[in-house]
Amino acid sequence: MNPSDVFNEFMQKFESQWGQDLASVDNEMRAQIRRVARTAFDKMDLVTREEFDVQCAVLARSRETLDRLEKTVQELQQQLATQSPNTE
Repeated sequence: MNPSDVFNEFMQKFESQWGQDLASVDNEMRAQIRRVARTAFDKMDLVTREEFDVQCAVLARSRETLDRLEKTVQELQQQLATQSPNTE
C-alpha cells in the first residue's frame, strides 16, 4: 500500500464517520478538507507497513551481526590479554 492509498483510505474512513455532517458541506469545502488532510499526511513522512516490516527485519539482522562482532572482539581481547606479558 503506497502513501496515496493510505491517504485515500483515511479520507474514506473520515467521510464515513462524518457522513451526515459532511452531506451538508458543499464540494468546495470538501475539497478544502481534502487539501488540508493531504498536506498533513505529506508532512508526516509516512511509510507503508511493508516498508516498516522490512526495515525491522534489517535492523534485527544488523543487531545480531553487531552482537556476534562484539563477542568476537571480546574473545580476541581476552586472547591478547593472556598472550601479552603485563607491562604495568
